[in-house]
Amino acid sequence: MGYSQNQLAERVNISREHLAKIETAKRTVSLDLLIDIANELKTKVCDLIEF
Repeated sequence: MGYSQNQLAERVNISREHLAKIETAKRTVSLDLLIDIANELKTKVCDLIEF
């Protein structure tokens, strides 16, 4: 979607630091937040957690 970390974090109501820790697996993420992130990115949760 072209969001910066700051923009995405703001859109899902978390700090940029929290988002960065989620992205680097230094912090766990709730299902509700994962759904919010997926919705904001217009994708599916399963697309965010595939490795």
